[in-house]
Amino acid sequence: MSKTDPDHRRRLKNIVIEPKAQLRTSIPFFVLLIANAMLAVLVNAESSQLIQLVDISNPQTLMAVRESSERTLRTLMWGNFVNGGLCIIFLVVVTHRVFGPMVALRRQVRNLIAGKYDARVHLRRFDEFQSMAEDLNELAETLEKSKGG
Repeated sequence: MSKTDPDHRRRLKNIVIEPKAQLRTSIPFFVLLIANAMLAVLVNAESSQLIQLVDISNPQTLMAVRESSERTLRTLMWGNFVNGGLCIIFLVVVTHRVFGPMVALRRQVRNLIAGKYDARVHLRRFDEFQSMAEDLNELAETLEKSKGG
């Protein structure tokens, strides 16, 4: 089984690798997003209270405070959307670096159990568990020499 075998190539469309583990990992990110949204709501409430304290007799001051409040809310909401997008990207990258290698490692263990000692694990450069992959490859090489060769 080569690294370029089409059945085992990693594809961008395979975003969900280990659904339960990825969901557990995503919870802190979603908590942060909810906290950001709540911050935007609190800032909007504070701005609304400030508008009520402004002298209504001066329409220019009132309009300036309202515009400032609306700009602040828009900035917070756009910041929340950008933060949400970055969280999702970061979540996908982190979970793929951790859970992606697990697929290859489990495949190698199944190969060894089945007696396929010529198979090797090939992880991406930034994947976690590089040392585990090296150890499994060494085990496969040792077993191949002792059993088959």
